[in-house]
Amino acid sequence: MDSKRQGEIALVLIKALVEHKGVTPKRYKDLVGKISTSIGISVEELKSFGELVMHEIVEECFAEAK
Repeated sequence: MDSKRQGEIALVLIKALVEHKGVTPKRYKDLVGKISTSIGISVEELKSFGELVMHEIVEECFAEAK
């Protein structure tokens, strides 16, 4: 499996987990801080990625409603 496919699977998995668990500002901030430390990616970069994922989820929600 190439790295592009791994990234596609990871993105789908992240979206599914976010939708399943739900997101609150406190939970998000706590989680980003913990994950950042454990995987060695900056908080800013994780927040940027999270923003992209959340926008996609919101767009999908409204697309289904139309």
